[in-house]
Amino acid sequence: MDADSEYIAMDPEHRKRQHTVYRDPEGAKRVPNGFAMVLPKVSVGHSSPRRQNLTALIFKNTQVSETQEFRRSFSQSASNGASLKSLGVEIFSYRGNKVNPEWMDVDNSQSLIKPLFEY
Repeated sequence: MDADSEYIAMDPEHRKRQHTVYRDPEGAKRVPNGFAMVLPKVSVGHSSPRRQNLTALIFKNTQVSETQEFRRSFSQSASNGASLKSLGVEIFSYRGNKVNPEWMDVDNSQSLIKPLFEY
């Protein structure tokens, strides 16, 4: 999913994208265009603040059942409550060589196929 993350000034990837930083309705600085994995290719360590909630252990080319569920929580904020009455989500499929892609603007030529699912 395309997910914005809280801006961390010490993170070199965030500093590279400083020109895109904005403030959300609560006033927090956010960096757009992050890639939030629901189903990672391999087990993910906790070295990155953005990856600390991932618990799945799936390896590349592992077949999963269509009835098998994978979950990850997300939230959305808005300055106008009416805009939250109806939400849409695009699910992307990453087919590139990076093990754990973190950004939509890196390796995105043919690697991100969108939408895999849209709701």
